[in-house]
Amino acid sequence: MSKANVGLLVREPKQKKLAPAAPVELWEPERGEVRIRVEAAGQNPADWKQLDWNFAVPSFPFILGVDVAGVVDKLGDGVTKFKVGDRVMTMTHFGAASKHGVYQKYSVVTADATISIPDSFTFDQAATIPAGFWTAALGIFTLIQIPLPLSQAKRVYPKVEGEPFLVWGGSGTVGALTVQLAAISGFNVVATASPRNFEYVKSLGAAKVLDYHDADIVDQIRAVTPNLRYAFDAICDNGSTAAMLPSLSHSNPEAAIINDIKDPVPSNVKIHRVGVGAVYREEKAEERARLLELWDVLMKESKIKPLPVKIMPDGLNSIDAGFDLMRQGKVSGQKIVYHPWQTKI
Repeated sequence: MSKANVGLLVREPKQKKLAPAAPVELWEPERGEVRIRVEAAGQNPADWKQLDWNFAVPSFPFILGVDVAGVVDKLGDGVTKFKVGDRVMTMTHFGAASKHGVYQKYSVVTADATISIPDSFTFDQAATIPAGFWTAALGIFTLIQIPLPLSQAKRVYPKVEGEPFLVWGGSGTVGALTVQLAAISGFNVVATASPRNFEYVKSLGAAKVLDYHDADIVDQIRAVTPNLRYAFDAICDNGSTAAMLPSLSHSNPEAAIINDIKDPVPSNVKIHRVGVGAVYREEKAEERARLLELWDVLMKESKIKPLPVKIMPDGLNSIDAGFDLMRQGKVSGQKIVYHPWQTKI
């Protein structure tokens, strides 16, 4: 039986709508790659921003999306860690090529940035994790340089003893994984969120959750995090970084952020800009392997909790409704997921 691929194409700058899906090329995996049948594609804020702001789209037509869980369909040369039929998850190469986009039935992924999905996770759950993990891990372990919470025997082993760590915006994709990785590392995590998400963020490992809308939020944070050195802005929007930085009370504080900021930064604060696509640079191969090993161990030991899932109906053809929910700020404490195999054309 012949296979056919179907996907969502960005055909022009600032395209208004992506649906309906259309036939696209059935990609062949190159050396070090695998082709997967996409069982679940997770939506990220960068996806709709690529479309609306016309960035990280190298050519037209182009297929978006990076968070994916699926089944290995074909192996490229040199791939030995997987076999056809394996359940896998990954964050694909952002803004690189259409074959890596996940808003299609078949996608090509890089083998050495991919891990197997433990039996305890569904495809939908697995698709909520990849980009959030990589962003949080790069910020905490690569840029701030917190030691990996792994023992010599490659078991989860915290190496921090209760030092405070602030996560600004703990309920989104990046925030939820940052809270978890910081807590797994041994930090006493304080997070901000909307009140409706307090209990959810606590379930991820935050010891205290505060409302970032409060006028005295900085005073509240300083009261519960003496000598706060580390913070992670998982929102980086509407002045969130400028609001967060005064909370840092250590003499040599460090903060990881996910977008560039225009606000002035205190001279004693070291800012780390997390560029998640950097994991695919050739010079980052060793760091990618180090963090991939951590991710694999955390998944196998069930230390990572997936985000709650919101399944969109009609496969990929509901993409415009999903993007609109994010544009309108209506996605919080959950991850939008699509099933490409349900797509009709």
